[in-house]
Amino acid sequence: MGNAVRTAALWVLALWLALGASALAQTGAGAAAALSERMPLQVAVGIEIDQITFVDQKSENFGAVATIRMRWNDPALAFDADEYGDPVKVMAPEEFYAMAEAIPTPAPIFVVQNQQERRWVQTALVTVEADGDAFYAERSSVKLQAPYFNFRRYPFDHQVFFYEVRSVVPDTFIELTPMEELWGFGDLLGEEEWILENPRLIASVEPGLTGQESSQVALRFEGRRHIEYYALRLFLPLLVLIVVAWATFFLEQYQRRIEIAGRICWSSSRSTSPSPTVFQGLATPPSSISSCNGCSSSPGR
Repeated sequence: MGNAVRTAALWVLALWLALGASALAQTGAGAAAALSERMPLQVAVGIEIDQITFVDQKSENFGAVATIRMRWNDPALAFDADEYGDPVKVMAPEEFYAMAEAIPTPAPIFVVQNQQERRWVQTALVTVEADGDAFYAERSSVKLQAPYFNFRRYPFDHQVFFYEVRSVVPDTFIELTPMEELWGFGDLLGEEEWILENPRLIASVEPGLTGQESSQVALRFEGRRHIEYYALRLFLPLLVLIVVAWATFFLEQYQRRIEIAGRICWSSSRSTSPSPTVFQGLATPPSSISSCNGCSSSPGR
C-alpha cells in the first residue's frame, strides 16, 4: 500500500513538473513573439553641442561638451501609476538598464563612435511615463576624431566635423532616427578661432560593435576660420616684424653714413687749422675752425 501511494505521488509530481515546463515554454514563446512584434524599437536621437573646448589641427581631433537626448515608446515599460504612486519614474541609466533586462525589453545602449578617449558623463537620467514613453538625457564631454580635416586652403579653409552616436544593439532591435527638435548648437560655443555653422542630423546604418549592421545618428557641422582672428594673431605680427627688420637695416646704413661724414669733417678741420698762437688774442676761435658744415669738431666713435 505504501509503495503504491509513493508511486502515485511520484507520478503526480512528474506530471506537475511537465505541465509547469510546458506552461513556461508557452509563456517564453509568447513573450518572444510579443517582443518580436515590437522590433525594431524606434528611438529618436537629438545631439546638441554646448561647447567646443579645443580644435587640435595637428592631431586632427577636437573636444566637445554635448547633450545627448533620446525619446521612444515601449509598451513593455508601461506601469500602473496609481499602484506606483507617481505617473513618472525617474532613475539612473544603470537602474533603467537593469529594469529593462528584467522585463525583458531592449534598451537603447549606444557609443560615441568617433570618440578617442573615455567619455566623461557629467550627469544622466532616464524618465519613464505610465504609458511607456521613455526619455534619456545626458550631458558629457569627450575628445572626438576629425579625420576629414584638409588644410590645403589654410587659413581660408572649410572643415567638416562629426559627432556620431551609434547603437550597440543591431538595427533589427533598435533603430535610431533624427529627433525633430533639441539638436544643433548651444548659445555659447566658446570657440574664438572658428565659425561653426550648417548643423545637420544624418541617419545611417553602419557596422556596429557586434559586427552586425547597427543604426547611427550623426551631427554633421562645418567650420570656417575667423579672418579677423588670424589678422590680429598672425598677419599683423608678421607685418610688424617685416617693418622692424627693414627699418633696422636702413637705420644701420644711415648711421654709418653719418659716422663717415663726421670723420671726414673732423679730418678736414684738423688739416686746415692754423697754429693756436694765431688766436691767442681772440676770446673765441672762428666758427669755421670749431665746426665743419654743422658737423661736430670731435671725431665719431
